[in-house]
Amino acid sequence: MLDIFFYSKDRKKQEEVLLSEEYFELLRQSEFFKIGEETEKKFIDADGETQELPVVELNHNNREKLQQFFEKKIIQEDNKMLDKLGDSPSMQELKNSHEKDNHLRKKLHEIRKYVENYDYQYLVRNP
Repeated sequence: MLDIFFYSKDRKKQEEVLLSEEYFELLRQSEFFKIGEETEKKFIDADGETQELPVVELNHNNREKLQQFFEKKIIQEDNKMLDKLGDSPSMQELKNSHEKDNHLRKKLHEIRKYVENYDYQYLVRNP
């Protein structure tokens, strides 16, 4: 499992999204890793220890680009699922598609919600 972390303005870790290697690699090969410039900043981890991390500041520009990215990616995943199902899917096709595809879309929505939340000011997207 790989993580994406969201930190508050006071640089304390607030949220983490656990991703499978497959999902993380999907994001790594997308625009997600091209949005915003990573800079090293000191942060406080859950144990109270200070560490330097490569972060993307969720300023207005980066936040807007990330929101657009996730909205577009979610729509792409919806379209892929609908294309796989065809015009009259069987119950088994619905079940199989539902489990895997919904899990990815759920993770994309989870990240999108944190990006849109102004309580979070920094994003760490490295494993």
